[in-house]
Amino acid sequence: MVSPKKNNYHHGDLRKALLKATAQIIIAEGPERVSLREVARRCGVSRTAPYRHFKNKNDLMRAVAEDGFKQLKQRYDRVMGIEISDPLEHLRNIAIAYVTFAIENPGYFKLMFGNEIINQDRSAKLLEAAATAYNVLILTIENCKLEEKIPDEATNSLANAAWAMVHGLATLIIDGQIQVVESENSTPTLLTDSKGMQPKATAELINYTIDKIINGIASS
Repeated sequence: MVSPKKNNYHHGDLRKALLKATAQIIIAEGPERVSLREVARRCGVSRTAPYRHFKNKNDLMRAVAEDGFKQLKQRYDRVMGIEISDPLEHLRNIAIAYVTFAIENPGYFKLMFGNEIINQDRSAKLLEAAATAYNVLILTIENCKLEEKIPDEATNSLANAAWAMVHGLATLIIDGQIQVVESENSTPTLLTDSKGMQPKATAELINYTIDKIINGIASS
């Protein structure tokens, strides 16, 4: 007698597995390749199983983006929990957390800020998750201003400038379009394979660039 096949997911785990599988498809093949059927196949469950958690593909995609913002906020919370007297160090740490999150979770990152979500009716939960993460940057900028570490300019303008530069760095790295210049004689070129960079080189690039960004904001 053949024993019934056991479900590979314990209660409560399937939703998380579906989100991860969706993120993997996005980075490997693009968001247009996502379907509930394919996600179910990759998770080893029936075609109908995802419908217990998501109404349709759009619902699934929004959930992935929402989960991404929540994961990003959790990283912020960890680095903000470190006792540091200089608020500029907190600003530096959340910038590093942002870039490392993007590198480690490119599928989530691309969907969080991609047209697939922007062009759809975004849910209140998704907007709240995004705002909660962004508010960490706003509060950090405010603390830097209170301590007179950065100019007393409009907080939103400073936050947008910092975010734009850090987001650009993250995007260039995960798209493989930035390189580490080895010497003064090296010629930087676009469209290089930064995906093949060693972790040490990537970390050095992140630290160097973010230090320049923070120093630039502080001295402007």
